[in-house]
Amino acid sequence: MGTRSIYEHESPITIAYRRCIHEIALALTNDTSMINDDINAIFELEQRIAKNHWTMAEQRTRIDESIHTTLGNLSRTLNVNFDFVDYLQRAYGLANVSLTNEDIIFISEIDFIRNVSSIINHYSPRTLQNYLVWRFVVNRIDQMPQQFQIIKQNFLKVFIGTKSQKSRTIECATYVNTNMDFAVAKLYIEKYFDENARNQSMEIIMNIRNAFVDMVQQSSWMDPISKSKAIEKAYQNWVRLTGTEEKKLPGLQKYSPEQLFFINFGSMWCSKITDELTLVYILQDVHSLAQFRVHGSTSNFAEFDRVFNCKLGQGNSRVNKCSIW
Repeated sequence: MGTRSIYEHESPITIAYRRCIHEIALALTNDTSMINDDINAIFELEQRIAKNHWTMAEQRTRIDESIHTTLGNLSRTLNVNFDFVDYLQRAYGLANVSLTNEDIIFISEIDFIRNVSSIINHYSPRTLQNYLVWRFVVNRIDQMPQQFQIIKQNFLKVFIGTKSQKSRTIECATYVNTNMDFAVAKLYIEKYFDENARNQSMEIIMNIRNAFVDMVQQSSWMDPISKSKAIEKAYQNWVRLTGTEEKKLPGLQKYSPEQLFFINFGSMWCSKITDELTLVYILQDVHSLAQFRVHGSTSNFAEFDRVFNCKLGQGNSRVNKCSIW
């Protein structure tokens, strides 16, 4: 479920989670003689693993303990019972890739690996197998029959407060777009993007680059050498395009192009989420909530004040602004 705080106390969420495991297990097996004991063991194992997760606050303050080593030194470096060398060689072997002892291995969260390896030593092969099967099933549940979708949806009602399930059409389209995004984008461009649309896109990109150059030139925290290097990276030797303003869409005539820019920025983050999902985001997501991503950035942006004629300290405008670029 993503964060250790959820596992620390019995709650409607943990009850719903175990019920979800139970119902999925019943749908997959005819042998129910040990199902309750198995589910309790799975949850206990997952609970103990979760206790070793870093909280967001701990992640922000801890020292990075990532290390580099070789495949040949991996077992000695980790000093755990699980044979990671054999696991990696088998996994890469499925793609016909051979690993040598000299291959470089990057290890992050080494304490977590050691702690979890110690935990699994206390559990039977049956529990470990059940746990792995459960993690595989829950990861693939969106591609399973409707019966399993309903079980998942019942859990999500408690976990994040969703009231209804997305249509199968939306689920399938999202799955394809997520797993084959470049292929989908290529087909979309071939169907809908003509040469004129491509030229308009290039113009937008060029204008953004030019605007970045202007911001770098006006910045107060960069010395001339740094400014030169930043511009060198950003500037492409393209001809500056000029032209008249675009025609305004019906219902938006009263807004200037600059105002529409900020309105569009806000609409990108416009969302309606439940209180339960808000809590999940706060506990698990490294990003700010959508409303603060809009209010925070615009309140510190002098151009936003100018465009909407805001006075300092009025509404969303901050008196003491934080400027990066």
